[in-house]
Amino acid sequence: MAESPEHAFLKSEFLQVLKNFSTTSIYGYTEADRKKYDLSCILQRDWDRPLIGQAMWSHEKGLDKDLRMLITSDSADIWTYILKDSIKNKAALFEVINDFKKSKYCNDLYKLKIFWIPPDFDADNEKQQKLIGDILKNAIVDDLLFNVVFGRLTANDFNYFIQGFSGLHGLPLAVLSHVAVNGLWNYQWVHEALNVSKGPLREKIGQLQAKGFITGTGMGSYISLKGRVLLSIIKRTIEEYKTGNFSPELSFLLTKLEQPLTPTFSEDFSRRNNLDILLKEYNSALSYPGFTLDESKFKINGDF
Repeated sequence: MAESPEHAFLKSEFLQVLKNFSTTSIYGYTEADRKKYDLSCILQRDWDRPLIGQAMWSHEKGLDKDLRMLITSDSADIWTYILKDSIKNKAALFEVINDFKKSKYCNDLYKLKIFWIPPDFDADNEKQQKLIGDILKNAIVDDLLFNVVFGRLTANDFNYFIQGFSGLHGLPLAVLSHVAVNGLWNYQWVHEALNVSKGPLREKIGQLQAKGFITGTGMGSYISLKGRVLLSIIKRTIEEYKTGNFSPELSFLLTKLEQPLTPTFSEDFSRRNNLDILLKEYNSALSYPGFTLDESKFKINGDF
């Protein structure tokens, strides 16, 4: 049976969104063999995350089969399903998910991400294509990138990192960079490496742990996925901020993180926006020994 224009558009647009945002270098994207699935790619962020998915538009009877094929697959970390938003489809989805909650796959259902599309979408209408493209982009960035690939990084995390610290400027960045490269074994090592007294160090490390940027138990802790993504976004933001030209993809991510994009540098520190403050924090962090945002030097999950 011939593929509908809507089905073809949704498949193509979904993968294109992931490919476009990978240009930020915050994660990698590689398209995979799609013989079995409508969607298949690998997202690289610290490790490979195979993604598979289906798009269902005209053939609603195939929903049960599609879902069972995705959920029983052992070849992917992320299952995606693009669906027409209808009562019938939601009822069928609910029934299948309930069945799997009673099976050996019950603990893996978090891998499933559903993307609902308005039922009257007409792919032959260019304005509707733009609207559906925006709906997909927002859903992919929120549900797939920030909540999965980026380690649940939130606007509150970003704002807290910029505005929630007091004391020595640049120290939170310097501490997080140090932990990313060396791990956290004891305060004495960090004290000697950064030449900062132990009091401020304990305070900053405690704050970074409380926000989930540093993970582990006690000493022997390391930077979390969320912490590494934060440093990656900060690096790309600083690079583009200095040029005055933000890519559409980074601009969109920063908007999701509730960051103003228009440079408003002012000598009056209280009137600067968050990106001005971030630049000041970055420049201050450069004065600490060993500070780097070079991800090739970062260790993953305590691999020291």
